[in-house]
Amino acid sequence: MPDPVEKPGARVVSTPSEASQGNVSALSVIDYDLLCRACGYNLRGLSPSGRCPECETPVAHALHGDWLRYSDPRWVAVIARGYRVQSAAVAIGLIAIIFAAASRESLGLPWLTMAIALTVGTGGLVGVWMTTAREPATADAERVFSVRRLLRMLTIGGIGLQAGSGYVSAIWPAAALPVRLLAAVVMLLGILCAFRHAVNLSQRIPDEALVAETNTVMWGLIISYGVFLGIIALALSSAGSFTTMIACGLSRTVIVACVIFTLWCLTLFSRYAKSMRLAAIDARHMASRKRSE
Repeated sequence: MPDPVEKPGARVVSTPSEASQGNVSALSVIDYDLLCRACGYNLRGLSPSGRCPECETPVAHALHGDWLRYSDPRWVAVIARGYRVQSAAVAIGLIAIIFAAASRESLGLPWLTMAIALTVGTGGLVGVWMTTAREPATADAERVFSVRRLLRMLTIGGIGLQAGSGYVSAIWPAAALPVRLLAAVVMLLGILCAFRHAVNLSQRIPDEALVAETNTVMWGLIISYGVFLGIIALALSSAGSFTTMIACGLSRTVIVACVIFTLWCLTLFSRYAKSMRLAAIDARHMASRKRSE
């Protein structure tokens, strides 16, 4: 994210470092659309030294840029709680994966794969909803298909497909496998969106090490789970015992990879929960300091 926050045609030029030192001209007005970081009110026409007429947050607060420490502290706190909830959901999913690895007939039990996805999906739904809470400052400027909204839709869609696959298999057995594969694709897309959303947040801390680790875990999960689900589809759709035997043999190695990256994901989400909690504390301190100025 570039430091300058100059806008085309603006008479107010500021950077995060300059704004933090209070070097914002009090003689000019903001002549471009600038949203309040706390409530989303358009600050156009106001003085940089003034306050938002809706929530009394200093206008200079919005000139600092997109850092979380200058955002609504209540919103950041909700995100922190959401990652704690997601950590618990991932832990439950990890236990389910270990149980699948210990079961000799794991590939012969398609309901087990569905149960794993449902456990993680249902348990993580609340966490996803909290971590994707709408930011007040960008509510009006958000794209229709933003990462935040796509993640919510994919989470609901994945849970719905997994839950519906059981009914489909009872009514139309031939369509059960395609529905499960579709649910798996939706789940993998959801993982991609979840981690892209996390990267966007970590870039606003900012924490480049956390960004790099998030990208590594993201691709590890997508590849390992994608291969695992492909092996299950091969075993369930193939009538040959040799192909099934190969799939069963490979599945053990792939499950180990799934466990490793899921465990890594658990520690990563715990780290996000801590980072977001600290960012919320910084945001509260910054808001208090600005109100006292």
